[in-house]
Amino acid sequence: MTDSRYRNLVIWVTIGWLGFSVNSLYGQDTSWVTFQKCPVMVEHRVEIPAQERGFLKTLTVELNQSVAAGQLLAELDTDLAELELQMAQLERTRAEELARDESNVKYQQVALQKVEEELASHRSISNSVSDSEIRRLTLGVEQAKLELVRATHVHSRALSEVKLKSVAVEVAQLRLTRRRIVAPRSGVVTAIKIHPGQSVEAGQTILEIEDLEQLVIDRLVPSAQVNVVELVGCEVRVDLEQADGAMLRFAGQVTSYDPHVSSSGLVRVHARVKNIQQDGHWLLLPGREVTMHVAQGGNSRSDQAKASILPDSKIR
Repeated sequence: MTDSRYRNLVIWVTIGWLGFSVNSLYGQDTSWVTFQKCPVMVEHRVEIPAQERGFLKTLTVELNQSVAAGQLLAELDTDLAELELQMAQLERTRAEELARDESNVKYQQVALQKVEEELASHRSISNSVSDSEIRRLTLGVEQAKLELVRATHVHSRALSEVKLKSVAVEVAQLRLTRRRIVAPRSGVVTAIKIHPGQSVEAGQTILEIEDLEQLVIDRLVPSAQVNVVELVGCEVRVDLEQADGAMLRFAGQVTSYDPHVSSSGLVRVHARVKNIQQDGHWLLLPGREVTMHVAQGGNSRSDQAKASILPDSKIR
C-alpha cells in the first residue's frame, strides 16, 4: 500500500471513530468500495410553465420555499376566464330547457293518430266515400308522419346541443383551472422567472422546483478495477463533512450505470440517496462533494472490516 493510500485509510478510520463506529459502516461479511469527491446532483428538476396566456396576478410562494404536491404556487388573471365560464353555463342551461320541451313531438304524434283514425274510418265505409277523399287522407297520414319525424329530429338535435354545451362548460372550467399554477410534485422553489404584473405566454416558465428529498450521486469509476454490473442494487453510505467537522451519513442504493465506457476506460455510476431534514432544512445540497461507500459482498473476517480506497487521482 502506498503512503497516500495508507493516509487515506487512516483518515477514514479516524472519522469512523469520531462520528460513528467502524462496525456501523463495515458489516462483518461485507467489503466496501470507497469513492471520494463524488458530486451531488438533483434527480428531479421541474420547470413549471404557464398553461394559458395572461398576466401573473399572484405568486403565493417565495424563493427557496418548500412546497407540497398540489399546492397553489401562482395564479394568472381570471376575469375573462370566469366570464367565459359563466356564459358557457348559461348557454348550457338554455339548451337544457329546449331539450326538455317535447311538446312539438307530442303534438305531431296526436296529429298523426287523428288523421290515421280518420282514414281508417273512411275506409270502413269506402262505398260511400270517394276515392279522392281516401287519397287526401292517405296523403295527410304521410304528411303527419313526416312532421313527426321532423319534430323528433329537432328534439334529438336539442339533446345533442346539450352535450355540446356541456363540453363547452368543461372546456371553460378547464381554462379557468389552468390559470391556477399548482406544484406537480413536492420540492423546493429554486427559481422564479415571472413576477406579479408581468405578462406570460403559454408554455413560458414561471418557476422551477427541485426535489431534494432524493438526490443522485454520480461517479466516474475505472471499469478495469470495478465491475459496475455488480454495483447496481448495492447499498450505499454517503459521508458529508460539515463546517464544524462533524460527519453526516446518508443511506442509498446504486441505481444504474451509463451503457458506455469512455476513452479513458471510465464508466459513470449513479446512486440515489435519501436526504435528511433538520428544522425544515435539507442537509445534503446539490453541488456538494461527498465520499461514497458502496457495499460489496465478500468473505471478510468477522472481526475485521475490509475497505478499499480508490484515490481521486485514479478517477478523473
